[in-house]
Amino acid sequence: MRYERELRDKLEDLQRILVAAPSGAQLPITDLADIEYVVGPSEIRGANGKLAGYVTFNTADIDETRLIERVEQRLKQAIDKKEVDWPMGSTFNWVGQYQEQQKTSQRLAFIIPIVLAIIFLVIYLHFRKWSWTLIVFTGLPLNLAGGALMIRYWPWIQSLFTSEPQGPAIYVTVAVVVGFMVLAGVVLNDGVVIGTYIDQLAQERRPKTPADIRELVVDAGARRIRPAFMTTLTSIIGVMPILWSTGRGSDVMQPMALPIFGGMLVDVISLFMVPVMMCWWLEFKMRRELRSDTKQP
Repeated sequence: MRYERELRDKLEDLQRILVAAPSGAQLPITDLADIEYVVGPSEIRGANGKLAGYVTFNTADIDETRLIERVEQRLKQAIDKKEVDWPMGSTFNWVGQYQEQQKTSQRLAFIIPIVLAIIFLVIYLHFRKWSWTLIVFTGLPLNLAGGALMIRYWPWIQSLFTSEPQGPAIYVTVAVVVGFMVLAGVVLNDGVVIGTYIDQLAQERRPKTPADIRELVVDAGARRIRPAFMTTLTSIIGVMPILWSTGRGSDVMQPMALPIFGGMLVDVISLFMVPVMMCWWLEFKMRRELRSDTKQP
């Protein structure tokens, strides 16, 4: 219970408080308890009907997920070994940015597979061939690896262009995941541009030999490499200012731009993967058809 402010300003006033006994007598509170000044909390907080205390801290050179894991492990160790006086019935949980990040990660873990499935379905509806759709996706792992390498070595790369020492490592956050999703969309778009033209030429020319298939793929690649490469180049140039930006918002934009920048650098190599895979698949189908024709009487 809490008395009104004017009734608890002086210690002498609190000592004269009367407490009703079971017999009806009014006893001064000093007969039942000792009253003294002590240093205590300036505010009493509650959560879900229980007393709550808050400890705040910020991260430095480590992501929030790893920091919370280490702190929780150390806290449990201290409680088990009786290093701290842990009252019976007390519990702890993490709130703030970490809690919001965990909720966002759970949401992304549900959304990302759905997005990739929708992209896969859209590409299939375009080609109407499962094989063509899978081939377009072959370049995606290489680009994702390029984005991951850029995140891993970015502090070292940044130190080469500045006089400052190597900065802290960049860990996987929501911004990084969003950057990978943007990268996946651009990469798959390049594969669709090249693959569509190869499919069109294959239907028009009807190649009869493996040499015809290779000539067809080279012609299609030569005609479609320019628009695909321009998409890659504009993406690289577009995110370069973000990489060296400073000030408010740069801590969010840089992790988002790093996967795009690294993946687009590798995309110069992955642009050749779709034509090569389609050439191999067309030759494989041709050899299989020839075998089936020779087996027939």
